Amino acid sequence: MRKAMSFVFGLAAVLAMGSALPVGADTAKAGDDLKINDKPAPDIIATVNGVDVTSQALKSEMAAYKMVMERQGREIDAKEQEKLIKDVVGRAIDEELIHQKSKEMKVQISPETVLKEMEQIRAQFPSEELFKSALAFQNHTVASLKTKIERKLVEEEFIRREIAPKASVDDKRVEAFYNENKQYFMKPEMYEVSHIFASAAAPNEGKADDPATRQKAQRILSQLDQSARSKIDAVLQKLKKGESFADLAKKYSEDESTKNNGGSMGTLPRDNLIPELADAMVKLKPGEFSDMVKSPYGYHVVKLTSKTPQHMTPFAEAKPDILNYLLKQEVEAKRKAYLDQLKKTAKIKTFL
Repeated sequence: MRKAMSFVFGLAAVLAMGSALPVGADTAKAGDDLKINDKPAPDIIATVNGVDVTSQALKSEMAAYKMVMERQGREIDAKEQEKLIKDVVGRAIDEELIHQKSKEMKVQISPETVLKEMEQIRAQFPSEELFKSALAFQNHTVASLKTKIERKLVEEEFIRREIAPKASVDDKRVEAFYNENKQYFMKPEMYEVSHIFASAAAPNEGKADDPATRQKAQRILSQLDQSARSKIDAVLQKLKKGESFADLAKKYSEDESTKNNGGSMGTLPRDNLIPELADAMVKLKPGEFSDMVKSPYGYHVVKLTSKTPQHMTPFAEAKPDILNYLLKQEVEAKRKAYLDQLKKTAKIKTFL
C-alpha cells in the first residue's frame, strides 16, 4: 500500500538530496521564508469544524519541492506556487476531515505498527544525525513525525473499512481497459545474453599535464589495452574449439557480477545493454557468440542464448494488474465523493 511512508513531510525528497542537506544544529527549518502575496505564511492556514490546520505541512512540502527544483536548475514561478499552495491546503483540509470522522468512529492503530513505520523511515537514512537534520529541515521532531504517521495510518485504515468495500470493478471494465490501452501491454523483444569481459583503460585516462609523465602513462595504458585484447582473443580461440562459454567466463571474465553465473547477464531488452554489446548481440542467432567487441570499458565476447520476440502480454496475465489499478482509481473516486459529502455540512475557513 505504501513504501516506508516516504510521502511523509517530503522526507523522501530530502533523502534524495543526500549531501545537499546541511547536518547539525544550525540546519534551516523548512518554509521559514515562505511568503504568500509578499506576506509570511500564517501559522494557521485553515480551520475545520473549529480545529486548526497549521502551516507545518504547507511549509514542509513547499521547501522540499523548492529544493528539488533548485537541484534541477529551476525556480518556482508565482503561478506554479499558487497552484501548489492550493493543492497542499486542500489535501490538509481533506486529511483533517477524515481524521475527525475516523476519531468519531474510533478507528485506532497499534503503537507497534506506528513504531514499525518509524523504523522503516529511519532506516532510509545513512545516519541518525542526517535523519534528525531532515526532520529539523521539515520543521519536525521525532514526536511530531510519530503523530503524523499515526494519523496517516488511521486514515488508511478508515478508507480500508469504510470506503474501499464500496468500490468494485467488473470484468467487462477490466477487459475494455486492456483493449483500449494495448500499447501499454506490449512487451519488447527480450534477449538472454552472456559475455566474457577483459577491462582496458578508458580513453580519458593517462592525460597528465607533464609530457614525460603523460608519455609514460600512455605506454602503460597501451600495454593494458593490448593485454585485454590478447586475453579475449585467447578466449575466442578456445570457444572456436568448442570449449564451454560458461566455464571460460568463470575462469577468465573480469566482470565480477556475472562471471560466477557463467557470464550470464540475464534476460533483458536491447536498451538495457551498452550500445556496443547490443549491436553485436542482435546480429547473433541463439547459441552463437560474437567476435571481439570493444566498448568504453574494455573488450568482450557476447553470446546469445535465446530470443523472445516482441509480443502482447496476454489478458489473463495483465488482468490482476489492471484490476488493481482500476480499483485504486475507484477507491479514490469514492474517497472524493465521501469528502464532498462531508464538506457540505463541515465548517471550513481558510486564511490564505
